[in-house]
Amino acid sequence: MTIAETEIFMVPLNKLTISEKNVRKTNANDIDDLLASIPVFGLIQNLSVESTEKEGHFAVIAGGRRLRALKRLAKDKVIARDYPVKCSLAKAGAKGLSLAENFIRAPMHPADQFDAFKEQIDAGKTIEETADAFGVSPTIVKKRLKLAAVAPEIMKAFRKDEIGLNEVAAYTLTDDQERQRAVFKAMPKAASWQIKKALTEGNIPLSDKRVRFVTLEAYEAAGGGVICDLFAERGDDAYLTDAALLDRLFAQRIEAVIEPVRAEGWQEVLFSSEGYYSISEKYRGRIYPTRREMTPEEQQQRDAMTEQLVALGVDAEVDPDNEELAAQWQELSDRIDAMTPEVYDPEEMAKAVAVACFDYNGNLTIHRGLTVKNGNTRSEAKTGPKVDAEGIELPGAAMQEELAAVRTACVAADLAANPKIALVATVHALAAEAFSRYGGHSACQISLDRGHPEQRIANKEMRPLVAIETALAAKREAAPKNPGDWWGYFLAMDETALLEHLAVFTAISLKAFNPFGGAAVRVQADALAEALDSRPERWVTLSDLEFLRRTKKSVILAAVERVKGKDRATNLSGMKKGDLVERATAELDGLWLPASLSAFASEADRQKAGAPYCDPVFDDAIEDDELDEEELDGDDTLPEAPE
Repeated sequence: MTIAETEIFMVPLNKLTISEKNVRKTNANDIDDLLASIPVFGLIQNLSVESTEKEGHFAVIAGGRRLRALKRLAKDKVIARDYPVKCSLAKAGAKGLSLAENFIRAPMHPADQFDAFKEQIDAGKTIEETADAFGVSPTIVKKRLKLAAVAPEIMKAFRKDEIGLNEVAAYTLTDDQERQRAVFKAMPKAASWQIKKALTEGNIPLSDKRVRFVTLEAYEAAGGGVICDLFAERGDDAYLTDAALLDRLFAQRIEAVIEPVRAEGWQEVLFSSEGYYSISEKYRGRIYPTRREMTPEEQQQRDAMTEQLVALGVDAEVDPDNEELAAQWQELSDRIDAMTPEVYDPEEMAKAVAVACFDYNGNLTIHRGLTVKNGNTRSEAKTGPKVDAEGIELPGAAMQEELAAVRTACVAADLAANPKIALVATVHALAAEAFSRYGGHSACQISLDRGHPEQRIANKEMRPLVAIETALAAKREAAPKNPGDWWGYFLAMDETALLEHLAVFTAISLKAFNPFGGAAVRVQADALAEALDSRPERWVTLSDLEFLRRTKKSVILAAVERVKGKDRATNLSGMKKGDLVERATAELDGLWLPASLSAFASEADRQKAGAPYCDPVFDDAIEDDELDEEELDGDDTLPEAPE
């Protein structure tokens, strides 16, 4: 066997290139670690090169990543362009040498890597200095140090491949090596989740709803301890160690929330650790509030919020793709909706309870007006005989659910053939939401989402707003107070009265001004207005809008010129803005309104809405004759519809 000879010599960096014989093609530009290490430790390993046709120049066949890192450092002026690079000349088999360097190597065991990082810190280097030297983040260094601190017995098992890296990482949840040893001795082959569970027994995970309610900041401020999991990929990355403190803080905050609710006059106010479904098992009945007029202070607050909403809407029109702005607009809109004041009957309140519980997302919600209907609870009803009306034993829960679904399909089929009852069901479902914000009184999944144009309009006394609210108030006043009586109320109506109700409910759902709405919505709204022959001049005047006061002087003069002529606009052009607004309003009132009132959709909207739409499942835009014979010769099965 002949050993290949190598010759070590120095070559200026600017005379080195990458050889085509270099076998590394993937991740060749991944050089961040070398960019960090070379300035600190220098070029630890020489490059393997071969001569080129150009005298004094060499091509690198092994060490391409190192060369790329050196070139980058030279470009960034960290080193000179002619920085001397230690090289060895390959005598023969250049391709094989490149393969050997990249393939025949023993990777460093992770445990050795952990110890090496620890030695850097023990030698006096900071975490940041170590991270910079090896081109990694400080978090990576912290993780390596945590792993290096695991009990020697566990690390020994890791070196022997008796346990995996995930299991070693799980032991870092505690710095107490005795506790690590105890868990390892009891469960030497345990999975990482089992180790974490054993080490955090008695601790509270960060995802616990109580933690979210109290907040981690408040808990830590009260002196509570926290265990951090640096290796958490999914799930909890921290655990609270003082459960008693968390319980105390939680009780204090719950009491602070419940106390003002008690003052409202309920028979009882309590907190339930169970979800709303469990609460509804006991409290099957409910009382409902009625709306009241806003106080001047409440109206003032709502008007201020509405002005803010208008401003957000203007910004949203300028930047329609801004998701953060959209979220702000929606949140403020929801807050304005929630400001509608409602009051409960004091006598009914004295017989009902309010229950605070967490919803699915971990938010604390207070359910007011709950009652135990007919003195029985759903759980008590479960103790009754498990037989049907004919005395036959009931089937299992799954079968009962399927039978209920079959009945649903039967009723739906009959409903589809009975327009009158379908109309009753639609009106009833919409009334349940229009008359009460709680809804939930209809079996049909039809919902009413109010458009709330008043939130965007400065003049709350504008005639169309008053007309809409008056119509809704009249319908609500005529309906029974008890939601349980609404079905019979609507069932007894003739179709004309039902259609009148449906018209009101549909009207309050109209919303074509949303800056985040689509072009098709605005185009359809214009079609609706055309079908109604709706004309804004029948409802509003320039005075109602206060438009001129809130627009530029040039716009006012342009409007005057359009209606009164250029000479009149020129005569008024020298007036101050306030005087011009007053004069122009008097002259234009009843004769002119902004063109924006004539349509929702722009020409671009109409073009966009007019483009052909291809449903991903039911795409009938492609005719049979558009398919050529070659396509038909293949698989003749239909494609599956996307989920």
